[in-house]
Amino acid sequence: MSEDRGTEFYSRTEKRAVYYVARELCSQLSYGTHVTDYGALEKCYSIWVMVRNVPEEMQNSVSLIELKKRDLIGETPDEAENYDLLSVVFIRLGNEVPEDSVFEYIEGVNKGKTEVVKKYVDIESRPQIAEEVKTMEGFAEMFREEGMEEGMEQKRKEINDLNSWLIGQDRWEDLKRSTYDDAFQDDLFKEMYREREKVEALA
Repeated sequence: MSEDRGTEFYSRTEKRAVYYVARELCSQLSYGTHVTDYGALEKCYSIWVMVRNVPEEMQNSVSLIELKKRDLIGETPDEAENYDLLSVVFIRLGNEVPEDSVFEYIEGVNKGKTEVVKKYVDIESRPQIAEEVKTMEGFAEMFREEGMEEGMEQKRKEINDLNSWLIGQDRWEDLKRSTYDDAFQDDLFKEMYREREKVEALA
């Protein structure tokens, strides 16, 4: 991110997040046949953790964007499973996060601070969580070493995009491997872009 990030920037980020999760929802449908099974659609989630240059009035806040139905005339059954198909969560950390709070825990996970995470989760008996925290520590170190603000923003965007795409396909093992195998991650990016080009060509 560049040094000048205000409320307007975060408003655009919300639009971008909704756009990405909507694309993930659309990607579930096959355009290879003349039959489109909308009943097969599954809800998509996207979680954004904002950690740098958050406007003061927005620091240490959590927001949820989701679809809601409102009857304008009359009343109809509220079958949320038929329309509530996407949710976006924004978690905005502050320059100083409150102790013993969800923000302290999230900052600990996001920055790979094992000792902080231990306050909230028994990671000694849950090696999978310990491994994930270690992975996030690697991400944090990578971003620190990269140094360039705009480069960090672009990399974060690309990784979030790839992670959302993999999660939407339940490809958890691929997601895990992509955190330490750069060549494999590059192949996943190529696969994702090829798949999207095919969908756009058929649309």
